[in-house]
Amino acid sequence: MDKGLFSGFGFLYQYEGSDANGYALELRRATDDGLTAINRNTGFTQFECNEYSAIALKGRYKFSGSSIEGVVDTLRIAVSALNAKDTLTSTELHLGTLPSFAKVLNITTPTDTFKTFEIDMSDFLSTDVDYMLIQLELKYGNAGSFTTGHATAVLDDLELVPTNLITGLEEESPISVYPNPAADYLIVKEKSQKRIKTVQIYSVTGKLLHEDRYEESMKIELSNFPSGSLFIKLLSDSGDAYIKKIIRQ
Repeated sequence: MDKGLFSGFGFLYQYEGSDANGYALELRRATDDGLTAINRNTGFTQFECNEYSAIALKGRYKFSGSSIEGVVDTLRIAVSALNAKDTLTSTELHLGTLPSFAKVLNITTPTDTFKTFEIDMSDFLSTDVDYMLIQLELKYGNAGSFTTGHATAVLDDLELVPTNLITGLEEESPISVYPNPAADYLIVKEKSQKRIKTVQIYSVTGKLLHEDRYEESMKIELSNFPSGSLFIKLLSDSGDAYIKKIIRQ
């Protein structure tokens, strides 16, 4: 690979590897020529939203880590749903400045095979949204210093997950779910006679994680569930669905 491709920051490249599903993005930090020192590489995309309807950003990544032993580089993936008045300047975007309420995933463990990720965006559902902003950054362990080492990262299959799962989500419902947030268990209890028959738990990307028959004031152990946002869905005999967002600590 031409070393000259590394001499600059603020660029994303097309990944040429055969393990990508079509077009994938590659970030490269610094150079091997011993002359050019770059401490980060940033990239971003932003687009207008007529109607906000996403609960998660998901995709795949792989990350080389730093070529210098003992240095911990970071791959940062951030997503924001913004109002027009919150627009960052082009300089701020190229420098990797994040909105204060951005949802951020920091990755420091190298992997030479693709791993999946998801970032919960459900908190944005109650805000006024004019555009979406996705920011990517590959950063040297000490971003205030410079090094002639290098690192690479690849992002593939980026996808905004729609809100199909949580249509009808309401604060007021005939069920009580507590504690919330929860660490070890949940109690699910009917507050009115809706004849609940089935309990389901979903990830923010819509994956069914658990399903069981409802029992009065039932207790659900959470030890096998991922941390972060989950959705609990209760189905009644009449076909009605009641959905609550829960946080697993």
